[in-house]
Amino acid sequence: MNHGRNKALEANVVAFQGLPRTPYFLQSPSSFQGKRQAVRAVVVHDSEDLGRSTRRMVLGSGLECRGNDFIPFEALEERLAGGDANVIVVRIGSDPVQAVELAARAVSLCQSPVFAVGPLGDESLKQQLRMAGATHMRDDAVMQTEFDTAVESMADTQSETRLRGRVISVISPTSGSGATTLAANLAGALAGWHPQGVVFAEIGRTVADVPLRLDFAAEIGTNEICRRWEQLDSTSLVAGLQQRGSGLRVLAHTGDDQAHYDAHYDDDPLQPMAVHRVGVLMRSNFPFSVWKLDSTIDEECLEALRLSDDILIVIRPDVLCVRRAQVACQLLETQGVETEQIRLIANRWGQPGQLTRRQIESALERPIFQTIPDEAKIANKALNRGSLFSEVSRAAPLTKSIVKLAKRLERENS
Repeated sequence: MNHGRNKALEANVVAFQGLPRTPYFLQSPSSFQGKRQAVRAVVVHDSEDLGRSTRRMVLGSGLECRGNDFIPFEALEERLAGGDANVIVVRIGSDPVQAVELAARAVSLCQSPVFAVGPLGDESLKQQLRMAGATHMRDDAVMQTEFDTAVESMADTQSETRLRGRVISVISPTSGSGATTLAANLAGALAGWHPQGVVFAEIGRTVADVPLRLDFAAEIGTNEICRRWEQLDSTSLVAGLQQRGSGLRVLAHTGDDQAHYDAHYDDDPLQPMAVHRVGVLMRSNFPFSVWKLDSTIDEECLEALRLSDDILIVIRPDVLCVRRAQVACQLLETQGVETEQIRLIANRWGQPGQLTRRQIESALERPIFQTIPDEAKIANKALNRGSLFSEVSRAAPLTKSIVKLAKRLERENS
């Protein structure tokens, strides 16, 4: 490997310094105009310990909660008099009656939605909160995932919709089908139109595939980000990403990620809730997130797929890949994944003796969304250089097919 070239590439992989702290957000999928409008949440509590956990939940959903937005019950009126409160979150603590009164007071003081979160086992308490005007209620047991859902539901009903980015997951049921290469190049093409607005993430247990293919050393790995998911917010996530010279943000495994965790931790950092938190924050902060998932469809993979807006299933045009894709599609249908979001990508198209388009579409009962030509010369050059296809040849049919795929996905999401 060329060490001079490695140093040049390493110079392009910089830590998150001096970049805007306000996350970028897509205002229209075809023309990203600037930064998203931050949504400020005021967290009101009667216990700082309980309040802190609620504030972490709020930050983990991509909302903003500054120091003066974290207040005790008695400071509510003074804080709301200052305005700039898009959401009020009332933490139910030791005195549920006081929480109900506070929810009613918040409703009378502002037009913002009021969330009541905490122990809600008593049906009469729920009824009192509804009568007080609380628009959403979430119990401790399911607070984080349901809070994320409620925030998006709230946005859909507001006059000023809180837009979010798109998550594109790329998966191949058969290893060696080119899913990682396709995902990296798709992310690179999108980053060409949205500099600093695209993140490419390696989500799974396959170690250090992305850094090897893009020839850089990941400083903070996927496992490290996922291990501290409960403390993760927009600022810490963005700070943990690395930047490639093309303007692409990257989250990948470090070379010793798995060995490090096997030696130092008993728990598995890649849990469904960790994947959920990372996904919510990425789509709250970036126009596009492209995720490369493992071939094995486990609970973490399913959580990623449920968060996805587009699922690209990459196959080679041969019997083995098609049969495994059949099994994968059937599994996804039974696991709550929106199969309408599946897009079949036939990679290495044009090889002698391959299955025909009709054979593949008939077997999988869905159309091929796009074919990617088998252009071994460009693919091998890019792989050996640690480069994207566009950095080897912009005019190559392989490069043009990736650009076409990116444009089609962007157009569909507009």
